[in-house]
Amino acid sequence: SIRHGVAALQSCGENVGRLEGAATFGATDVLGIRLSSLPTYVCESPALEAQVILCEAWSDIEHEFATTEVCQQVSSLATVLPNLGEPMDPAHLHIGFLIDSPSEFVQALADVTHQLLLFPGDVLLAEGQVPDALYMLVGGTAEVVMNDFVAATVSTGEHVGLFSLWEEMDCDFPRKPLAHSIRAVSACDFRVLHPVCFQVVKSQPVFAAESRRLDQACSGLRSEIRSALTNSIDVRSIAKLPVFEGCSQSFLEDVVVHMHKKMFLPNEVFFFKGAVDEAWMGVLVQGTAVMDLGGGISRVLPCGECFGALTVMGVSKERTATISARTVCDVRALHVKAFDSLLLRHPEEKARFQQMA
Repeated sequence: SIRHGVAALQSCGENVGRLEGAATFGATDVLGIRLSSLPTYVCESPALEAQVILCEAWSDIEHEFATTEVCQQVSSLATVLPNLGEPMDPAHLHIGFLIDSPSEFVQALADVTHQLLLFPGDVLLAEGQVPDALYMLVGGTAEVVMNDFVAATVSTGEHVGLFSLWEEMDCDFPRKPLAHSIRAVSACDFRVLHPVCFQVVKSQPVFAAESRRLDQACSGLRSEIRSALTNSIDVRSIAKLPVFEGCSQSFLEDVVVHMHKKMFLPNEVFFFKGAVDEAWMGVLVQGTAVMDLGGGISRVLPCGECFGALTVMGVSKERTATISARTVCDVRALHVKAFDSLLLRHPEEKARFQQMA
């Protein structure tokens, strides 16, 4: 446990993180857990002072307090995480823009990942944090939490932070903060691929063809983003939507003024079914999304579709579906506070929406 100073975490010869304050490290060693790969810890400050517990000392502590919760958790790890300590299965990396990558390239990426072990209740990424690496869950169960609401379960094989690997992406929104936290439910075995390690593998001459393919994919996504940034929406487009059909010109003009842009990457969730959030409705200006109603029922939302109106109109306090992006999506959002203020300015429209609700 660090008492004074700073240590750097290094992977592929580059700094990928820092430890300071009351940060701890090496716990897996004293617990008898041998992970297949870990980052290197290097003193970064002029001096580093740390308290240590030797493996022999921990054995005595564990024997004396064998019934404590932490020791019971440790003893159950072999059951919860049967693959703990094993090299990463490269199949977990066949995701997103890596689906079509050759097996040799994927194996090379798997070889430079390191393991991250979380206990129940540990937070992998907090709301508002920007993912700094690709995190892949290979054992255990985690959950997506928004405002103390458990919105979804993260199961083995799922991942977060894929687009962090493209550090050269020159648009802001792929690096935007998370709108939720990811928290371990059981003991979790995450494998971590840092952008610097991804670039090291990608730059190897043997993978020159794959590097060109990935650069083209990155360029294509960048073009989609730039296109979305130039989109606009007008009164005529809004007037065609069923929820606004028959509304006055002045009201529609105010709606357009109060809408703001939201952009989503492929597989990013707009909102989760059952969530009670800061209600907003949206119009899909560019891209394709998927609405999942639960029970195996889903449908594709094409460009021009309106969604989320039920919560904004007060018909439902909870979201009735999970909506996620299939491609890069440009959305125009109208928040409930803006909608309510517009109804105060247009009382004739308020009566109409109350009748609809």
